[in-house]
Amino acid sequence: MASESTRLAALHRSGILDTVAEADFDMLCDAAAGAYDCPIAAVSFVDNSRQWFKAARGLDQPYFLRSESLCVEVLELAQPLLVPQTTKHAALCSHPLVLGSPKVRFYAGAPIVCPTTHCVLGSIFVLDTKPHIAPSFGTHCLQILATEAARLATTALPREKLHRNAFFFPTQEEWAAAKAGPADDCHDAHDFANWDAPARLQLVRRRNFQHIDLRMHSPPALDAAVVAASLIDESCQRFILRGKRYRVPKSQALCAHVVRTKAPVWVSDTTVDARFRDHPWVTGVGDSPFSQPVRFFASIPIFYKSQLLGTVFAVDYEPRVGSFEDWKALNNDACPFASAIEVEMSVKTPLMCVPCAWLQHLVHWWRWR
Repeated sequence: MASESTRLAALHRSGILDTVAEADFDMLCDAAAGAYDCPIAAVSFVDNSRQWFKAARGLDQPYFLRSESLCVEVLELAQPLLVPQTTKHAALCSHPLVLGSPKVRFYAGAPIVCPTTHCVLGSIFVLDTKPHIAPSFGTHCLQILATEAARLATTALPREKLHRNAFFFPTQEEWAAAKAGPADDCHDAHDFANWDAPARLQLVRRRNFQHIDLRMHSPPALDAAVVAASLIDESCQRFILRGKRYRVPKSQALCAHVVRTKAPVWVSDTTVDARFRDHPWVTGVGDSPFSQPVRFFASIPIFYKSQLLGTVFAVDYEPRVGSFEDWKALNNDACPFASAIEVEMSVKTPLMCVPCAWLQHLVHWWRWR
């Protein structure tokens, strides 16, 4: 079976995540619900943290957290599963969706397998709140629908994204735009209109924002000296390098240009780019989180509700001529972080008493001091 990094790369290459509804997937979802006489059905795709629903019936939310998914066995074994009575199934009987709302009693699912890489991209499943008698055709119907879902998902079509993180499957045009920053578009240390936008700061000040995990949990797809995720805080850029936490004032952040333009950037040689050539991290003058002067820099913005909350950036100590494959690799590195932001910021947090809130802010300050 393919590794998780290979599976995620195949999923992100498909470009299916976080796209608008499509009639073909809706038809597959309706067919599954009808075939098994279930009020709940979905065609789903699973990234590192979510089981996201491309099409759904009877579900209010756009995804389950991966840890909450009923399809774990289907995804891990790449095999269909039919459970007429979930309370009698060893793996599902203690599941929160079985014990609690909506009290699922019947489950059937089949993996959506990429026809070229044979990686499991997601699943198509049906649920009911009452037990069923296993149908004579078993999971055969779901397997047929899952095969068609895989074909549709891997067909190279232009798909509209639900939100601003439309970089999941970069095009040649996006690659060209990222490289085409004009030399006279200099980095203005005093232009922080986007950084200080009230709508953005409102999101940044939420407790959820402080909980976003900045660690890279798998080896980066882009072969560079540094590939890291960062959060754009109220007044600084925060990231982790070699286990150490850094807080860089916005006047010194290389990613300030990305925040200002809300666009990705790819700089093959920082010493000849007017936006970056005088930066202390490029000239090698002063303190720097990097071990050598920066000669290559690339960065991709991460959005939530159209507000830029973070970036994924790459640094190298020699100039490098980028390729479209490098651009796709950096995009693949950005996808898990974008997903983590989406999941964490979507969680509704309860009100906190003043002493507890003060204590939490103190802990946060100490960690990033």
